[in-house]
This record gives sequence, structure tokens and C-alpha cells, in this order.
Amino acid sequence: MAKITKIQNYAILWLNYQGIESIKIADELKLTEKQVLSVLEKGIDSKVSKDSTIKTVKSSVNKSRSKDLMITQTSAKGTKNVAIMTQEASQLNDDLKKINTSTSSSRAKNNIIYRPNG
Repeated sequence: MAKITKIQNYAILWLNYQGIESIKIADELKLTEKQVLSVLEKGIDSKVSKDSTIKTVKSSVNKSRSKDLMITQTSAKGTKNVAIMTQEASQLNDDLKKINTSTSSSRAKNNIIYRPNG
């Protein structure tokens, strides 16, 4: 028996998910039924079943900062010496800028500037 490749392994799991019988999967991929059944036994135990739920984490949108939405780590080496602005971070900055400009009045701006002769 030849070793099953990752592509064949994926194909077996996908075809099984689609509801195709193991005999037909073996014929399609030119494998033995024993190989197909062994992959299905390993795949079902290690993979998430259809009915199980995925755990997620909720985060508040109001408390997010643009720093948290930026890419701060390189993909290849994992070094943390980069800062790449993402679309979400840019949108958050634009929204915050609109909020700050609309809430501050011109009178408040005049009180901030010190004019010694005026």
C-alpha cells in the first residue's frame, strides 16, 4: 500500500462530508477501502464534528483602538518591528476624527489659543 498524500486525505474527508460511501471514495481515488476507512477514523476523531459549536470571543467595538487593528508582526520571521495600517484601523481613525471635529466648537478653539495683544 502506498502512503496517502495530504491531498488524498483531504479529498477523502471532503467526499465523506458530502455523503459519498467509502467504496465509491476508494474507487474514485484509486485506493483500497481499508485505507479510506483508516483516514476516516483518524479524521473524525481529530477534526471538529458538524454539530459542535465554535468558541468565539466577543469584544466591544467602542473600546477598540486603531493600534489593536494594525498588523504589528511580520508573517515570515514573526518580528515585531512593523506597523501596517489595515482598512479597519483607517476607518476607525476616520470615524474618530469626524466625532472630534463635530463635537468641538470654534468658541472652544478660540479659548485654547493664547493671544497676548488681543
